[in-house]
Amino acid sequence: GLFKGSVISADIESAFEKISNALSPEAKSVLERYSNLFISVPKTPKDYSKHAETLEELSMAILGRKTCHIIYTTYGEDEITEKSYDINPLHFFERDGGLYVFVVVPYYGDIRLLAVERIKSIEMGEEAFSWPENFDPEALLSKAFGLYWDDSFTAKIKFPASQVRYIKERKWAEQQRIDELPDGGVILTIETSGSYDIKRWVLSFGPYAELLEPSEIRAQIKQELEEAAKAYA
Repeated sequence: GLFKGSVISADIESAFEKISNALSPEAKSVLERYSNLFISVPKTPKDYSKHAETLEELSMAILGRKTCHIIYTTYGEDEITEKSYDINPLHFFERDGGLYVFVVVPYYGDIRLLAVERIKSIEMGEEAFSWPENFDPEALLSKAFGLYWDDSFTAKIKFPASQVRYIKERKWAEQQRIDELPDGGVILTIETSGSYDIKRWVLSFGPYAELLEPSEIRAQIKQELEEAAKAYA
């Protein structure tokens, strides 16, 4: 759905049409029934109808493993800047209605994550790049609590009894432990990465979650809650 309106979407639809034409009427009927099993309606999806050229150029560069030169918009707390540099694009993935791409920035040699809609211009070059050794996008994303990742850390969050069913019905991290408390609440301990996403997640519970560790993120949450309270004073 994120590729809707682009050349890539047309290519995908053409491929599925060719597959469909090769199927028997009985097989088509079965597939049509299966297609109604699930629907996907992403919340607050981003609009990529104006980024068709960027999507196509990135896709061709990923398939051909070609270095690209881009102009990319970054958002700071107080300013918006545009940076120009080369990238080796590796993988698309979707998160919360947004489309992102893993890239290597040759100048720094590290793997970064770019939001597709922030790429203001892109030009694919002739230089080919090699796939980075030991790069596993699924492992990298599973390590992060949300969209961002940094150094791994242990997080401990306390929940009251009213939230226990919700906490127990999901697996929040590859390494996690749930300890029950005498009052019916629990402490969720997880090994994760992405301090920003952990902070945002805990804040989303309002008074029904308390981050116990790490102390530096706890202090940040305390400060943000105090500032929010001032806004409602």
